[in-house]
Amino acid sequence: IAHHNGGALSFFDVTEPDQLGEPVTVVYPPEIEPGTKKAPEAGKLDQGLPALHGISYAPNGRYLICADPVQNSVFTYAVDSKGIPTSPDKPMSQVVCETSKWAYAWVQRFLAWMLKSKSPRPRRAVVHPNGKWLYAIHEWTNYVQIYAIDEDGNIDP
Repeated sequence: IAHHNGGALSFFDVTEPDQLGEPVTVVYPPEIEPGTKKAPEAGKLDQGLPALHGISYAPNGRYLICADPVQNSVFTYAVDSKGIPTSPDKPMSQVVCETSKWAYAWVQRFLAWMLKSKSPRPRRAVVHPNGKWLYAIHEWTNYVQIYAIDEDGNIDP
């Protein structure tokens, strides 16, 4: 489970599908700029760092993809056979999403100006079934950014 406020990933044992106890593991992704983590504030759009929104597993089951709109990044974790990150303190790969330079970039720049943000804010990220491409959808621009990704989950910016 991804926690938008507080930015944690919680992993639960679901062998008993009608019961959910305490998390088996809780992972706190890193801050892109150390020292920027902040507590969520009522009425604020950016709710603290990190702030995970979308997570999904790669088709091969070897890594987890996380989208963090507040830090404007997508990152991956290597996972074990139960889907739990093997190195919870350090993502395997991380990319900071950029505003597009293509045909509709003026729309993105206008939205960024209106919303006082230069971030396209990746909301969800998924990997193509062939495992070679990662697609990140940006919530404020409705733009899909495509990255090459290898079978181990390393993103090529």
